[in-house]
Amino acid sequence: MIKLKNINKSYSVRSNKSQSVLKNLNVEFESSGFISILGSSGNGKTTLLNIVGGLDTFDSGEYYYNGTQIDDIDEFRRNKVGVVYQEFNLVSHLSALDNVILSLDDNCIDKKEKATSILVDLGLESDLHKKPTELSGGQMQRVAIARMIAKDVDIILCDEPTGSLDSETEEKVVEIIKELSKTKLVLFVTHNRSLAEEYSDRVIELKDGIIFSDDNNITEKEQDLNSNEVSFKQNVLWLAIKNLRGRKKHTLKFLMLSVIIMALGALSIVMRSGMLSDYLHEIRIEEGVRNIVVDIEDTQDDLLEELRELEEVGYAAYNFNHRIKIGLKDGKEGGFSLLTPWGNVAWAEIEEVTDNEFLKNRVTIGRLPQTPHEIVMSEASAIQLLVDTGVADERLQAQFGTGEFTLDYIFGLMDDKQFLIREYGFELMTVVGLIDDSQVYENDIVIYYMDGYIDFFEDWIGLKPDRINIYKYDMTKEAHEKIKSALLSYPGVTINEEHEADIQVEYNKIESFLELSELGLYVILVIAGISYVTLLLGSINERKYEIGLYRTIGYKNGDILKVFMYEMLFISAIALVSVFVVLLIGALFMFNRQYNELSYITILQSMNTLVVLISMVSISVLFTTIVLLITNRRNLNKTIISNIDEL
Repeated sequence: MIKLKNINKSYSVRSNKSQSVLKNLNVEFESSGFISILGSSGNGKTTLLNIVGGLDTFDSGEYYYNGTQIDDIDEFRRNKVGVVYQEFNLVSHLSALDNVILSLDDNCIDKKEKATSILVDLGLESDLHKKPTELSGGQMQRVAIARMIAKDVDIILCDEPTGSLDSETEEKVVEIIKELSKTKLVLFVTHNRSLAEEYSDRVIELKDGIIFSDDNNITEKEQDLNSNEVSFKQNVLWLAIKNLRGRKKHTLKFLMLSVIIMALGALSIVMRSGMLSDYLHEIRIEEGVRNIVVDIEDTQDDLLEELRELEEVGYAAYNFNHRIKIGLKDGKEGGFSLLTPWGNVAWAEIEEVTDNEFLKNRVTIGRLPQTPHEIVMSEASAIQLLVDTGVADERLQAQFGTGEFTLDYIFGLMDDKQFLIREYGFELMTVVGLIDDSQVYENDIVIYYMDGYIDFFEDWIGLKPDRINIYKYDMTKEAHEKIKSALLSYPGVTINEEHEADIQVEYNKIESFLELSELGLYVILVIAGISYVTLLLGSINERKYEIGLYRTIGYKNGDILKVFMYEMLFISAIALVSVFVVLLIGALFMFNRQYNELSYITILQSMNTLVVLISMVSISVLFTTIVLLITNRRNLNKTIISNIDEL
């Protein structure tokens, strides 16, 4: 039995002015029967219904159920009340079957079978998997009734459920509701007096917020006070998945925007890692890793060994004070003839690579020398040698740079050629491999030889080193300065000023770019964060009506928050996987080109991939929590009717 005592309800019309809708209303409703509530618009019918169902609050008064005053209206509605609306209020992206499953609580063992049985009983066996937009008005109202039947409550509230139906469908729907009223209390709001008089056990008419007439002719029946606690916890994950699938366009849009925003955030974190700095040093410093040149007055074996021990240094090698003259041995049928003294020649510097593991790993084509007569060269030096010795014309470098000629073609020009040292015995040599020219610093042609090569002529000219070329693993300015400090502690050692000036220009450019990018990245992160929160809020705010339906059925605020949380986390997880794939592709195809001696795992570690993913997950969870808390304050704490009215 329901008893309302001295209920008052008013609505704010404008500032400092309100309109009273219910005035000291006193009424009692029996435990079963079909009770119609009549009255013209604005007299309080729907307001009374909403207060009985806990969809709206009252300003003052008392509400009793079976003699006990109701303190927790949400729990009462969840356990006792079902609602049928004029506009059906089905969840548009769920099928008829899912709309019914939505109201089956955790006490139901086989929800799909139960929901199917109810819909079949209502004549909807062929419409189970249709969306509301694919159903007629009468079919949608029967689905709404099926949803209410599935909840199995004691009190059924019907707010003009036949107002948008034709007369034939109206009669069928009212007969279904009439049958339910034999064991349940049905409060039926309508404008149709003849309909009320035909089917009602009791008719109440409201006028100006008070009961104008009441035909009370029902005898109170025994009421079963025992009922199971209604819970929808088991539906939360199911509903989240159904929402994502049913709202495919919204899900895809949200996913795409999430990927973009998270990618920006991930890019910001990656760019703040050392990988960006290293990468910039590789592509900006054209001289490559050999970017410290030291002038020396005499051999510095101790310095050479100390440099090779530094972790920032890949290798250090002498460069000699004498350039050799290289010519081409011209083969003719019946034998070979040496070039005439006035033939084409190239001048070259020499450097040993016997122990230089750094350059050995950077051979791009061919192989390393195996005998003293074999050498390797950089790509740029090889092209210049071909031009200087007359094998190719001066356009070769430009043609190679534009892609007209490939590296295979360049190496092929040398593969069948034998070069010779024009001095000191005319010793022969063959180019057997080419080194990546971005990895070396060369002012002129340089040939890289193995142990034993200079034995051919060093006694003739008394070779003596005049420079040390330092190959660096670490390209940062900090490493550069550390190596310089080690160098300057030795007497007779000076940094090559011309080369150092070029390097400092590049470092200054990189520092300026990094400082500017750091500021830009902070801005991007802030904008991405605001955009993500706005996106989440917008996604939930546009579903206020849906929230109202869930609450009407009996879902707790916490259940609804969990539904949205699962949806957001599912999308965020997919977005994070997408971002990870982008990072992986970037590592394999972008950074690996510059760091081809590293494994892919090492590259991903250098990019702080794990840090990026953990950070993005943390940020996603943080933002989701913030949005859900805001949602809880802005939407879930309002009255249910405030959501439903926004339909």
